[in-house]
Amino acid sequence: MTTLNFRVTGTAAACERAVNQLSEHEMINEVDEVEALMPHMDDEDSSSAGLAENSSASSSILDITVHADNKISTEDLRQLVEFAVRSAGAVLEETERF
Repeated sequence: MTTLNFRVTGTAAACERAVNQLSEHEMINEVDEVEALMPHMDDEDSSSAGLAENSSASSSILDITVHADNKISTEDLRQLVEFAVRSAGAVLEETERF
C-alpha cells in the first residue's frame, strides 16, 4: 500500500471538495483527515507574521493522509492528489509528517 501525507490549504469548501474527490477515486483506498496537534496560527515570530492570507477567516488548512493500492506508483499518486486539489481550488504541500 502506498501512503503519502499532504497539507491542503484553501477555503473550507475547496478542502472538502478535494477530500471528496480523492475519496471517490477507485485507486485510493482511504483518505484520513489528521487532527492537528498544534493549531496553525500566525506566530508573531514567524517571517510570515501579518500576511493577509494568514488572517483570513475563510482559509482552511487540512492535513490528510492518502492510502492507495499497490497498483498505483508513488509518483502517480502524487500527481492524482495534486490534480484533485488544484481542480478543487486549493493548494497542496507534501509533508513527511505533521
